[in-house]
Amino acid sequence: MKPRLVIVETLASLAGGQRVLVDLLPALTREFEVTVVVPASGRLTEALPAHSVSAVILPMGARYSLQKKTPRDLFTFALNTPRLVLTWARLVRATRAQLVLINSAPAFPWGTLGSALGDCPVVWFAHNVFTDSKTVWLLRALARWPGVRAVLATSAKAGEQYRVGRKTIVIPPGVDVNLFRPDAFQRDQKRREFHLPPEGVGLAIVGDLMPLKGQRLAIEAVHHLAARHPQLHLLVIGEARPEAESQRYAAELRQAAQGSRRIHFIGYRSDLPAVLAACDGLIVASTTETGPLVLLQALACGLPVISTPVGHAPALLEDRACGYLFPVGNMAALAEVMEKFLNSTERVTLGQRGRARIVAEWSLARMQAQVVAALQQVNG
Repeated sequence: MKPRLVIVETLASLAGGQRVLVDLLPALTREFEVTVVVPASGRLTEALPAHSVSAVILPMGARYSLQKKTPRDLFTFALNTPRLVLTWARLVRATRAQLVLINSAPAFPWGTLGSALGDCPVVWFAHNVFTDSKTVWLLRALARWPGVRAVLATSAKAGEQYRVGRKTIVIPPGVDVNLFRPDAFQRDQKRREFHLPPEGVGLAIVGDLMPLKGQRLAIEAVHHLAARHPQLHLLVIGEARPEAESQRYAAELRQAAQGSRRIHFIGYRSDLPAVLAACDGLIVASTTETGPLVLLQALACGLPVISTPVGHAPALLEDRACGYLFPVGNMAALAEVMEKFLNSTERVTLGQRGRARIVAEWSLARMQAQVVAALQQVNG
């Protein structure tokens, strides 16, 4: 009989960490009986039946920022945590979980303490790098808890912040290179859908509409280059999160883009491989990231990438073999690099190099095997 694995996820959407989870499910379900616990129905729960995985809805209270805590965030955390600890302990017992995998940092505190009350070992899957000292202090203390058997980290930087030595296992993300690939048919179809002219150069920026993703910087750079490069188009792919900060930021982005026919708000897309195939390059303007996963997906689609030095970007782009780097928050530097890209005669070659590297070193099968092996070692 397969061991029972219960996975906790605090977002019902399909952003980076949730996409990693969905990508892992085919391998996890071969070895475990899997249940996923989420705060509400959404795109994540809609993706689970295809993998024969059941969902349990557990209201998790108001979300708070992982990057900078406000007094309201601290009050929300103090109010919600005791209730969630007890509720989670009961759910662990009810599901007869033999191992808990926590896929979201907001659930690390209550998921760890509740699992301890339910007498079940825990593995953390760390997708984030934190800048808030209070968050880092709390998570470092909890990571030393004996019940936390391992911290799987999508990058060395994400793992190092917990300071738990051998408990940390770095497992970089992987990409399904059969799904994310150059596709001439989809390219033509989607470019017509997005009203991109044949001579247009489409740069995408992908992610939830929130300040740390840097969409505002990309919009400003497009405005800066508009007169010299009328062929340039920017596709803003993603939607706002429910939190007020994200909603305000999304409204500011639309205001900043008002009047431009070359900035296209595409919203959330379930057909991201086809959307990326329609583009000519990707911009990653994030201030902090452990991945991001979309950087790997774009390279797999044969797109050169223009990125801040976050996550895996320096290792993949610093030699300019398949893209360019620019400093965080520097609009002038971003515009300069975008102009180099627009004037380059080697865009196709850059894309080909990027795809070859992803196929060779960043496969989904490799990531799946490493995660399953780590969970089996803990459970064994």
